[in-house]
Amino acid sequence: MTAIFAKFKAIWMSELVRRYELEHGFQRDAVIEQQARQQPQLSQQVLLRGQLWAERLGLTQHLQRWHQLRRVIAISLSLLAVLIGLAQVQATLALPSPISLLFALVLLLGMNSVMLLLWLVLSLLQGVRRPASTQASGTSILRLSMWLMQRLGRRPQHQQYQTALWSVAQRNKMIAPGTAMLSHGYWLLVMLATWLFLFVSLSTNVYQFTWASTIWPAATVSSWAEVIGWGPSWWGVSAPSYADLGPASADATNQLAAGRWLLMCVFSYGIVPRLLFLLAAMLLLGWRAWRAQLDLQAPGMATVVQGLKPRAQAVVIDADTQSPTNSPVTVTMASSAQHQRLEPPQLTADSLTVSLDFELDHAWLAQQQTAASVGFYGVVASGLEKRRLLAHLHAHPPQQLWVRVNSELSPDRTTLKLLREMMAYVAHLEVLLITASEHASAEQQQRLQHWQQLLAQQEIPWRLV
Repeated sequence: MTAIFAKFKAIWMSELVRRYELEHGFQRDAVIEQQARQQPQLSQQVLLRGQLWAERLGLTQHLQRWHQLRRVIAISLSLLAVLIGLAQVQATLALPSPISLLFALVLLLGMNSVMLLLWLVLSLLQGVRRPASTQASGTSILRLSMWLMQRLGRRPQHQQYQTALWSVAQRNKMIAPGTAMLSHGYWLLVMLATWLFLFVSLSTNVYQFTWASTIWPAATVSSWAEVIGWGPSWWGVSAPSYADLGPASADATNQLAAGRWLLMCVFSYGIVPRLLFLLAAMLLLGWRAWRAQLDLQAPGMATVVQGLKPRAQAVVIDADTQSPTNSPVTVTMASSAQHQRLEPPQLTADSLTVSLDFELDHAWLAQQQTAASVGFYGVVASGLEKRRLLAHLHAHPPQQLWVRVNSELSPDRTTLKLLREMMAYVAHLEVLLITASEHASAEQQQRLQHWQQLLAQQEIPWRLV
């Protein structure tokens, strides 16, 4: 069981790192990537990378504080469950003597039975309707726990851990068994406390019980006693008859049988059902945690996968990639024709083309605007437009993103950072370096070479157009 949830924790850590990289940029470290590549499968490589980066970024240290807060809340709710059990017993045994057995069962089992019935009804309705928001289906105990986590843990990291945990659990269908385990475990603790306090009270004090009803005849009350006594009868404890425990009966032997029967009713109808549902929820949760998978299609994972793939290094020396000192530029080769001057790619429904800062080819831009192409996002220049573009990629990530860059403009760190952020949302990104003509001036050639060098250093694919 520990190994099963260790895998789930690794997925959780990878989700935390993914969200961190979406906000702060993709992280690169040759040592971490080399350790991750030693794993046989890609998913294992991503999980190990996530764990290593979580330790490097300090996320695991903050996670320990999150767990400490969770334990404090769990202990507090457990104490509340014990107090509920004590209150139920005190309210029952404080009734005027002789105590009605029917009324005692209502006080001891009523709240638990209503909550169990409500959970069953809601579970059946969710199975039929499948509500859009899984978060709305959480139990009251889960809502209370999350509310306390938000109020007591006001650090931003706590909210990040909670959001990442919910996302991973929801994607792997662990919300329903998790909330069921929390609900049944809590009410099992309540009923255990109720049974224990009732046992202590009946062991140390003398109480009188009776079958009493103002409007129902003795035959009806006897029928109810037989029905309710079905559960305790499995343990060899029979319900006292109406004749033995009528309003006028005060026999000590009958009172002893009534007290034992009341204890077994709490055990049979309060503890046993909750224990069975708890075990079933734990088995289902463990099985789904064992089958949990990392979402490699989530935004940002494409860059992680690309960074873990073995790279074929090649030295390319031509008129477009030579530096002023004639030193070769080492770049990552995606194909033999990657850095040749090619025609602009055709726009398709599953691809997106965006012009960054300034479109050099005015004729091409006018053609796209006239045709109202569905694959052309537009020219993105201002900071607000760039933030809107990232939000669009996050909501609707395309399979292919073409970024048209005016090679006559000087490259800067802000542009390169934006390109790295966009790579986190798409499966493949390629920069199109737009040149006005093949016979450029010396200054234009120098800027083009600068673009090529920086894109190669950042491992961003590019081509000349």
